[in-house]
Amino acid sequence: MTRLRWTVRIDARCMGAGLCLGIAGESFRPNAEEGLRPRTVVVDAGVDVVDAAETCPVQAISVFVSRAGGLSED
Repeated sequence: MTRLRWTVRIDARCMGAGLCLGIAGESFRPNAEEGLRPRTVVVDAGVDVVDAAETCPVQAISVFVSRAGGLSED
């Protein structure tokens, strides 16, 4: 069985509020120049990453299904 994986992106709207760190700290890291960034672009599917995206005050976090053979944004 293949594990479900997600692609996580944080765009330029990130203001570094840090709510995502409190919710899914293992998935995000601070970046002095760009606010916060995902620790890795592709992560194991988990409710905490979706909760972090939904909680972001500027909606800077996007989560997409990552499929074998490439990334998909649909």
